[in-house]
Amino acid sequence: MTRIRAFQILVALHFVLSLVLQFRPFSDWFLTDKRAVGMLEYDGYASMLDGQSLIFSYLPPSALLVATIGLVLLRNWSRYLFLGVVVFGWISAPFFGIRVASPFDSLLGTPLGPLSGAILALAFMSPLVDLFLRKSPSES
Repeated sequence: MTRIRAFQILVALHFVLSLVLQFRPFSDWFLTDKRAVGMLEYDGYASMLDGQSLIFSYLPPSALLVATIGLVLLRNWSRYLFLGVVVFGWISAPFFGIRVASPFDSLLGTPLGPLSGAILALAFMSPLVDLFLRKSPSES
């Protein structure tokens, strides 16, 4: 497997995990304990931002989709868009209040941080950088 293919698989895996977590509320169907369900309702308590607003519900996943497509196609702009999505998530995290996660969230969410770091490292500090910097046929 080439480095390019491995990079593309990492990017696709990151997007799939992010997409599944975006639709997380549908993943808690298996919780039958009323106390556990009640505890999950505290997610976002004391939040300074409305995590259910259209901006936070649709803009980051949409930007991530565009960045993912660009990264798979090795477009230079997509590296910066992906970096922006990651930095936005990191900086906005303290403003979303207390976070309560189900085991399913932890299972899928825990790998996202290292995976994001690996994608950024490969996109900015590896031999793949030259592929991002080359001009696409449409720009010639």
